[in-house]
Amino acid sequence: MSIPEPMPPAPPESEPTTAYPPRFRWLKRGTLAFVIAVLALIGLRLWWGHMADRRLREMTDAAHARGEPFLPEDFDPAPVPDTQNAALTFKRAGDALVVNSQYMAVENAMLSNPLTASDVQAIGAMLATNGAALKLARQAASQSKVDWGIRPRSPVMSTYPPPALLNDQRALANIVGWAVLYDHAKENDRDAIQGVQDLLRQAGAVDAAGPCMVTHLVSLGLTGLVTNHIERIAADLSVAPHAPTSAATPATRQQVDELIAALLDEQSFREGAVRSWHAERMMELDAVENMAAGVPDPLREWWSIKPMFDLDGLRLARQLTQTARAAAQPSWPAARAFVPPPATDTSQMAQATRYISTMLGPASSGSLTQHFRALTDRRAAAIALAIRLYRLDHQDQYPASLAELVPAYLPRVPADPMAADGRAFAYKPRANPPVIYSVGEDGKDDGGTSLPTEAPHGYRWQQPDAVYPLARPSAAATQPSSQTQNDQ
Repeated sequence: MSIPEPMPPAPPESEPTTAYPPRFRWLKRGTLAFVIAVLALIGLRLWWGHMADRRLREMTDAAHARGEPFLPEDFDPAPVPDTQNAALTFKRAGDALVVNSQYMAVENAMLSNPLTASDVQAIGAMLATNGAALKLARQAASQSKVDWGIRPRSPVMSTYPPPALLNDQRALANIVGWAVLYDHAKENDRDAIQGVQDLLRQAGAVDAAGPCMVTHLVSLGLTGLVTNHIERIAADLSVAPHAPTSAATPATRQQVDELIAALLDEQSFREGAVRSWHAERMMELDAVENMAAGVPDPLREWWSIKPMFDLDGLRLARQLTQTARAAAQPSWPAARAFVPPPATDTSQMAQATRYISTMLGPASSGSLTQHFRALTDRRAAAIALAIRLYRLDHQDQYPASLAELVPAYLPRVPADPMAADGRAFAYKPRANPPVIYSVGEDGKDDGGTSLPTEAPHGYRWQQPDAVYPLARPSAAATQPSSQTQNDQ
């Protein structure tokens, strides 16, 4: 039996030529690509943020070069001594208000024109409980400067005028206005005209209450009270020395002349409007900086998308800059040329990236309309007062044209702010009642649309022309036609 030969020893294993374990080349490449992508995104985000910051600096510098306030601290008012500060006295007047059942009864009443005996009695009872507030309002109107003590700082909305302050000033203005109507009914037109001047002064003071659109809109509301009450009393206003013998205390010619001049002095009124849009620009940019907590769910990654909001805030700021320029224009047609056109891109991408400017931009245009309506009302009120003075000097005859009011009663015939060609207000002395009118927001002269008897204030702006009656209609015209009733 043969013995098998032993197996030869296995050759030694050669050294491995590949890594063990494998080195995952594709994983390394993918990781490197991911790191590069992340760095690129970070770089893109930094560039995006830098671009937004640079554009904000450029806009800030450009505004300051034009002399416009832009930052919150730019809106700080100059300090005012307490003895000259109308704001402090208006605040005290607001604190002294007695808003009780008597106030609410007048507030909710439909006061007739002229006031009835029951209207006069109700207003008199309410005024008796608010004598202290009225006295302070009169004192405030004689003070020359205004500082409400409001210094806007980021977040700006936390430093805005509190609603209670503006509500008190609205209530105070109502009481001053009712006192005007009451004094006129009691044939005390000297105090009635003084009350109108007080109310006009308060409207200007409220416009300076804080750098925001809200205060300007409240001021426009107070201006509306001024012009509405002038319209109610101008037709039979008693003015010395031609006052009727029954007049208890007529207004003086100087009082009426000063009121006409104040209505036609539009510098502070226009500056307040422009400033309010500049303030709105500042507020919106500040709000964008402080809105992280309110970002909708799909946009929670605030840090990565913040430049998107910053750039949209700048887009809105440019719109508000244009609107501020529009407010400085001489007429509504000229202003509309500056109003930014509405957004036409309605895609989901545009809605997601531009929702701030899309949402807030159109609101400024509506406020601009209110501004030019108030400007028209002021000029019409001045003309109505001038015509009353003319009638008193000319045996109750109306002037044949508005040109006859110059220069004895008006320095010039005011232009219609709603007309594109700079024309004066239209005048119809033979209408029943005689009227002056503006061509209205459409800019077309429709011959002066008629108003129904006792039309609510503001009704004129729902008509083709904005008509201002200079007297109450005669008995033959007090009943509206069926067509007028249908229109109402």
